[in-house]
Amino acid sequence: MLDLVRQGRKEVAYFHFMREVDGQSLSTILSPTWRFSERNVRLLSNDVELIATLSEQGLHPTPPWITLYEFGPVLHISQGDPHYWLNYVWDSFWESLSLDEQTSFLEEGRKETGAYISAEDWELWVESIRMRDARFRKLED
Repeated sequence: MLDLVRQGRKEVAYFHFMREVDGQSLSTILSPTWRFSERNVRLLSNDVELIATLSEQGLHPTPPWITLYEFGPVLHISQGDPHYWLNYVWDSFWESLSLDEQTSFLEEGRKETGAYISAEDWELWVESIRMRDARFRKLED
């Protein structure tokens, strides 16, 4: 992501990038932090082209089977940072995907986790994640 932001822009201050287009000054400011076992980046920009480019990159939060691995595959978390992350970060991303996109995401996730998550545990992760989406729950009825 940082490479995309730097491309064609001058770093005028720490994580503050600028470029000129048709006499207009376009500015982008990044604020990276570590939270929820991953790097979070807040971006403030008036550069619509950059935002469009970033949105095409398919960026997404680290999945729960990595971020919340220590809690196990049954996602009943009711407090603290893990609760916030699951309800406001992950669920927002997950529900933005179509059910077919969710299936593809899970298939790719399984390819990456086969060596360290058993088939039985993976099925529990999938069920726990899938059941968080009301559209999927309707299919189960």
